[in-house]
Amino acid sequence: MSLRFVGLKPRSLHSYQRALLHFFEWMDEEEIRMPSRYPDLDETLAAYLEHLWLDDFNITYAGHTLSALRRFYPQLRYRLPVARQFFSNWKSIHVPRQAVPMPASIALALAGVALAVKELNLALVFLLGFTAFLRTGEMVNLRFTQIQVHEFNGQIILALPATKTSKNKMESVAVNDQLLASLTAHAAATAGGDSLLNLTANQFRRQLSLLLEVLQLEQEKFTGYSIRRGGASHAFATGQHFDQLLVTGRWQSVKTARQYLDSGRASLVQLQFSARSLQLIHHFQEKASHFCEQLRQKRTS
Repeated sequence: MSLRFVGLKPRSLHSYQRALLHFFEWMDEEEIRMPSRYPDLDETLAAYLEHLWLDDFNITYAGHTLSALRRFYPQLRYRLPVARQFFSNWKSIHVPRQAVPMPASIALALAGVALAVKELNLALVFLLGFTAFLRTGEMVNLRFTQIQVHEFNGQIILALPATKTSKNKMESVAVNDQLLASLTAHAAATAGGDSLLNLTANQFRRQLSLLLEVLQLEQEKFTGYSIRRGGASHAFATGQHFDQLLVTGRWQSVKTARQYLDSGRASLVQLQFSARSLQLIHHFQEKASHFCEQLRQKRTS
């Protein structure tokens, strides 16, 4: 055995090699050449870590990648400050479990609860987040100037700010839903400002928790990210074309998307709720559907 690997267990060595292989495969898919300067490698690695975080990978992948680089290339130990900062930021907010995908019935019921307490924009954010596979930060920061609605065909187009993983270019998502288009147009017409929520991410999570309590679902541990994961998993389970899923979800890797959607669909199948929760879910989703249908008829007439 080489001195380079002394003290490294075979299982850890395999994990490190697999993590590095995944990193290099991502670079190939993104058509990124191996950087020749340490600062460029640091920025590339930071973008990779953000890709892992945004696409709901386990934080272990990030840790193994950094550990592998430090172990196999010791000269990098103190030359990756940006990537190390990204990893530290991730650890500070990490919850050690994958987000539970939210079923469509619960997303609609949450909108119904929000409408019942006169929170029209919050209801809209839940439904847009679910239908357009939005991440928590994208839902919280969504503004009416980023939304274009075509009510006659039910199309909604969202312009989303640039991120590192989008190569600092703005992205857009288009979804088609006649009732949601009517709700979006109504909310825009009655808005008191440009921002939909005027909430921080933590305040949004607290609001979500309170509404889940109304549905007696607090024990299910749904999070803001559950909305994105649930929307994507629901679309996959109901037969939406895989190419369309990739475009809407804005995944960096086809392999990543396949794993994400397969596991999410499997999780949806296994979810079970109490009889009381099911009654509440049915009641509030009916309320939301009825409200949107009334809006559609009113705006059409």
